Amino acid sequence: YRQYTVVKINIAVIGPPTAPQDLKVEKAGSQKLQLLWNEPDDLGGASISFYKIYRKVNATPTQSDFLASTSSITYLDSGLTNGTRYCYAVSAVNIAGEGPLSSPACGIPSEIPPPPSLSATPGNKQITLSWNVTNDGGSPIQGYNVYWKLSNENNWRQLTTNLISTNTFTHTNLNICNTYNYYVEAINENGKSAPSNIASATPFGKSSPPQKLSASSTLNSIILNWQAPSDASCASLTRYNIYRSTDGTNFNLIASTSPSTLTYTDTNVTSTYTYTYYVKAQNSFGESDESNRVSARVGLSKCSPPSNLQATPSDRKITLNWSASPSLGNGDYYFVYSSTNNSNYSKVATTIHPTVTFTHTNLINGQKYYYYVTAKGTSCEESNPSNIASSTPGTVPSAPQDFVGQAFKDRIDLKWKEPLSNGGFPILQYNLYRTDVGKIATLSSSTFSYSDTSITPGTLYQYSISASNILGEGQKDYTTLGYCLSWLKTLGGSKDDWPAYIYLTSDGGYLIVGKTTSFTNDSSDPANGIIIKIDSIGNIEWAKSIGTLKEDFIRSAVELSDGFIITGETRIDGNSDIFIAKISTSTGNIIWAKKLGGSNNESNSYLSRDENNNVYLGFNTNSWGPQGSN
Repeated sequence: YRQYTVVKINIAVIGPPTAPQDLKVEKAGSQKLQLLWNEPDDLGGASISFYKIYRKVNATPTQSDFLASTSSITYLDSGLTNGTRYCYAVSAVNIAGEGPLSSPACGIPSEIPPPPSLSATPGNKQITLSWNVTNDGGSPIQGYNVYWKLSNENNWRQLTTNLISTNTFTHTNLNICNTYNYYVEAINENGKSAPSNIASATPFGKSSPPQKLSASSTLNSIILNWQAPSDASCASLTRYNIYRSTDGTNFNLIASTSPSTLTYTDTNVTSTYTYTYYVKAQNSFGESDESNRVSARVGLSKCSPPSNLQATPSDRKITLNWSASPSLGNGDYYFVYSSTNNSNYSKVATTIHPTVTFTHTNLINGQKYYYYVTAKGTSCEESNPSNIASSTPGTVPSAPQDFVGQAFKDRIDLKWKEPLSNGGFPILQYNLYRTDVGKIATLSSSTFSYSDTSITPGTLYQYSISASNILGEGQKDYTTLGYCLSWLKTLGGSKDDWPAYIYLTSDGGYLIVGKTTSFTNDSSDPANGIIIKIDSIGNIEWAKSIGTLKEDFIRSAVELSDGFIITGETRIDGNSDIFIAKISTSTGNIIWAKKLGGSNNESNSYLSRDENNNVYLGFNTNSWGPQGSN
């Protein structure tokens, strides 16, 4: 008799891995891009040995554009040129060989712009600022923020609420006694530059007008009194010019006084007219603007001034409240005067007694405003000014702009841009919230991105972000993100079916190749190759079972402009041979087919296509080459 030994052998079929998934390219600082990806869905039956990275400037890379290898699923590409678009693809390699390239992903390295170079040129009550930057950091400059303060102040103020798009700006209506300091920030999508150098200048020009002109009357004269301009100490005044009108419209110069004389008595008056006056200060640059106007009539005394003037700010407006003048009766008047520099006051409103409030609207947030109020009645002349009250309108910032994100398996990356309005004051910080846990981060005013790693895949999260200035926290913007399944399909028959590979096709759908025991020629046929074309959401467009009465397996495919090329193994002649075929894109019908093989087994066939649509076939052979598998 014969003795037999039965041996059970486990055979692992190993092939190249599929393409790495979810390739992302992120900014990583100046001249750097960070690549991140996930491992292939199918490792090919063996662990990944390493990944190959391919790079090309502003075009999809091919395998001729090799850059580097790494065993990690991240790669930092450095030494790049800011502002240049780089495109990448990644492949995985195991002991069976290199898999296909991933879908490409592109990025542009950039950084915040360098600090501008600023100069300040003084002018007639104005200062012209000019600046330039040596480069944009690789990302177009969106605009500039200009900040200013007086040289003896500590706090900086933003000159305009909106970004300045040009490289010059003229700051007007300035006080010639003050030295003004300035700096500029350049802004691109990465954030603000460091501040420029501080530039200083002192404007020159005509004096500001005399202040607080008042008039009182006697039986046969009108006495005028005023205060010197706020910049009198540096204006080099030569005289004061007094102007008078009997109709409130046509004024004539009636007298001048020396710079040290702050009063004038007009004796050329009668009880026929109510006289209106203003005073101008003069220096070598000419006359100032006129002071406030006052009116008087001989025989009438001045009204008692309002008192306790208070200013309360809000968004783009200031509300004034004062205590009534005891000299007025119903129907008499209050005159409200305003200035942005505590010298050039002009009348902005008239209210009727007993109303003792006024709201000044359409103001500029962040600009300081000064006020006083006078009283005028039928039985008395316009009073001296009340106390001066000042305030700065403003509000909390508007919501940050373009709040978006991207979800990955292990994190959610968020980014945003500055608010459209900072409320008139510099942004101090950003506040980031997630609805399920509350605030998750407080970030500096120059930070515009955040990665949330405390997530669970398959969960949707709602995020909100706000900006804060000195007045408090502003409005929020919202976004909802999560790493979630897009769709799920089950494909197959009553028996076992295996996918070997899935490809993204040019129409946005997918091509699946593999092996089936459910759809064979007859019950004696062990397995056929299968190829399935599905659309972008998994619906079957067509499916084909391709094979002989022996075992067949489709392993790989590539897409050409006029069809698909497929390859796999067949055992029609006993041993395993390679077959390659061209099939129709629209139906899957075979256009032509070839069988390749020798006296022994061939296996693990794989196709690759270059940028010129040349198709390459690789496989393991035991028929040719040195002994063993080649």
